[in-house]
Formats: sequence, C-alpha cells, structure tokens
Amino acid sequence: MTDVFHSRLPSSRQFIARHTLLLLSTVAIISIASAFIYLSNASRHILEKDSIDGAQRYLEALSEFRTLYTSEVVQTAKQQGLLVRHDYESRDDSIPLPATFSMKLGERIGQHQSGAKTFLYSPYPFLWREAENKQIFSQTFPQNAWQQLNANPEQPFYSFEDYDGRPSIRFAVADRMREDCVGCHNNRADSPKRDWKVGDVRGVLEVVLPMSVSELQA
Repeated sequence: MTDVFHSRLPSSRQFIARHTLLLLSTVAIISIASAFIYLSNASRHILEKDSIDGAQRYLEALSEFRTLYTSEVVQTAKQQGLLVRHDYESRDDSIPLPATFSMKLGERIGQHQSGAKTFLYSPYPFLWREAENKQIFSQTFPQNAWQQLNANPEQPFYSFEDYDGRPSIRFAVADRMREDCVGCHNNRADSPKRDWKVGDVRGVLEVVLPMSVSELQA
C-alpha cells in the first residue's frame, strides 16, 4: 500500500505543476487584458474630455466675437450710413449681419485648422435661410439639440459620432437673444418672429470637431 502511495507522488506533483502553470498563465493573460482595456478606456475618456473642452472654447470664442462685432462694428457702421445685410457681398453700401459674419469666420477657421464645421440654425429662419435650415433639421442631432437646449439652455448638448466618415464630436449650445439683437429682430418686417425677449433661445450654435482616429485606437 505504501509503495502504491509513493508511486503516485511524482504524477500528482506533475499534475499540480502543470495546472499551477496553466492557472498562473491564465491569471497573467487576464491581468494584461484588463490593464489594456483599462488604459484604452482611460485614454478614450481623456480624449473625449479634451474634445468637449475644445469644442466649448471654440463656441465661446465665436460667440464672443459676434458680440464684439455687434457692439463695436455694426453700431458704428449704422452711424456712418451703412446697411447691415445678409446679401452684403452684392452691395457696396453694406456689411454682413453678425450671424452671417460669425459663420463666415467659422468656415474660414475650419478650412485652415482641424476641419471644424460650424452651424447656426433655428426653427425660425429668415426667408433666405429656410432651405438650409430645413436640410439641417432633417438630421437627428439638430432636432435633439433644439429640444434639449430649449428645455435647459444653460447646458450644452453634444454627441460623439461619425461625421463625413470621421469620428467627431458634435457640440451645440443655445444661441440666446442679446439686448442688442432683440430690437433688430422684433422690428424687421421680414423677421419670422417679432416678440423676442432677452434670453430667449433664438437657435442653436453647433460645431463639429473631428477626432483623431489614431488617438481613439490608442
């Protein structure tokens, strides 16, 4: 009996050794995979946060520019007898509307830096922007942005999605009526709405910023 017991010891040790090695290998593989997933998720989280911060700063700068243009340029131009119109390019006596000029600026920045695209849209467009707004509102994001920003205009609305085949952030904020804008919009004969008050949500200001594919896969 003792001889049988001792004869089984080597095989038992080999069995334990083999399974211990398998167990340690499995634990090591799981640990490496878990670390990779954690680092990948952390990297993506950082990239998304940086994208949100960048989009917010972009729209803040564009909005501040429009405010400054309205107070420092438009008012002076009117005093000098110039008109402020959307079709300024075809006239010698006009300068662009603040919204028109800020969108032109956003377009120019996008051509030279990062491929950013800027949009300004509203369910209350002027006649010359009806077709453009109809096309924009055929998309899901603008519809949701308008609803969410009307309900909570202080909070931005954003989404991470593919845009023109590139991973991007679509980031939108409420475009609210300023004191300098209310009088103009309420007194224009062609205005689609003429009972605006300061702080009303006039529309949505959106920027689409492409995100680096290589960074998303890091």
